[in-house]
Amino acid sequence: TVTAEAGATLKIGHMVNNVPTEITSAYSVVESSSTPGTYTITVSGALADGGYGIVAIDQAGNRSATPSTDPTAAEINNFIVDTVAPSLAINTSSPIVAGKGLFDFTFNEPVIAFDASDITVNGGTLTNLVNHTGTVWSAKFTPADGSTGQASITVASGRYTDAAGNQGEAGITPAITIDTQGPVANSLLPGHAPTV
Repeated sequence: TVTAEAGATLKIGHMVNNVPTEITSAYSVVESSSTPGTYTITVSGALADGGYGIVAIDQAGNRSATPSTDPTAAEINNFIVDTVAPSLAINTSSPIVAGKGLFDFTFNEPVIAFDASDITVNGGTLTNLVNHTGTVWSAKFTPADGSTGQASITVASGRYTDAAGNQGEAGITPAITIDTQGPVANSLLPGHAPTV
């Protein structure tokens, strides 16, 4: 619901290649007959992701503002359409020594509701999860004692969201090779020297 001058025409504007462009379909506007100046906007089709502005044009042709993605612009209202799921890449950020190392969790946009309980670790433990920027987190991986082979760090889809509520995509590390078993010395029989 939007309030504007009675008898005005309301249009939705969208920034396309940094040019304000009016949308001519995918929505309808109805002014209340009991409360002139109160408008209901119904979106009837899919709007592309991005920023939109609602612009009022009075009967004399005066416009309230130019469509903009800037939420501080002097418009009746601004809104953002965001239907794209956030994504996640998990990669090592330091040399892996004996399978140990730091791993970065890098999101393509700021996320919410992400913490250590969202991470599944096989073959070791993950500690010291730190949020650095809102899009980059890091944690320390330590393999289990006496283990060899492959380990993995994964985040299942839907374990975090972006500000618009879109559920996040899954993330998984590249293969982590671990070997925490100590070397075993070959036994020698008494009186036998090793052959060089």
